[in-house]
Amino acid sequence: MKFLSVVCSLSLLLVSACGGSEPAPVEATPEPTPEAAEEAPCCSIEDVVEMTKAGVDDELIITSIANTAQPIEPTAQDLITLSEAGVSKPVIQVLMGEDPEEVAAAEAEAEAKKAEAKKEAEKPKGPPPLSITVAYTPGAKKFTITNTGGKTYTGLVLTANGDYVYALPIPLPPGNPDSIRVGSFTSRATGHKLHPNEGLQRLHVKAQQGTWSRRF
Repeated sequence: MKFLSVVCSLSLLLVSACGGSEPAPVEATPEPTPEAAEEAPCCSIEDVVEMTKAGVDDELIITSIANTAQPIEPTAQDLITLSEAGVSKPVIQVLMGEDPEEVAAAEAEAEAKKAEAKKEAEKPKGPPPLSITVAYTPGAKKFTITNTGGKTYTGLVLTANGDYVYALPIPLPPGNPDSIRVGSFTSRATGHKLHPNEGLQRLHVKAQQGTWSRRF
């Protein structure tokens, strides 16, 4: 009992010597509020590079970029870094604020127009051929020409053997049951008349809607 009394007395003396007050508690570091946590971006250029190297799927990387509070604005050097790191084109497009689907659709449309322009350029130049038939027997005095197409041909000029010409003064309607009977041609050089029975070797028909040629 006497020993306990001595210990208690010493304890009281020590408290008195320290001013009789307890030590001040150490203040804990405050936890970040949810608002503060949301302000910090979830990823950066470096994060994108690291995720790509780790094999993270592009869709997950794009989702991470979309959830970033502060937009990532890559510089020219960042684009070089991303390209050298093997970051995919869609991910880079999202970083630049573009929609990969819209870009792909625009590129596909441009390719389609390019292919159509190439196809158009490869088409034969000049008017399309006429849809006609010519009934001619070598040695005959006359021959007939019939329009088998679906439109009327106008401004017809017939050239025989490369020199003799016959201009058709009337239009050639489609499916004309009587056809057009041609008797003779006139040489542009000499004015000589050429009849079919003199030997019709080649015939070329030209109209505003196209051309037609045949050898006999």
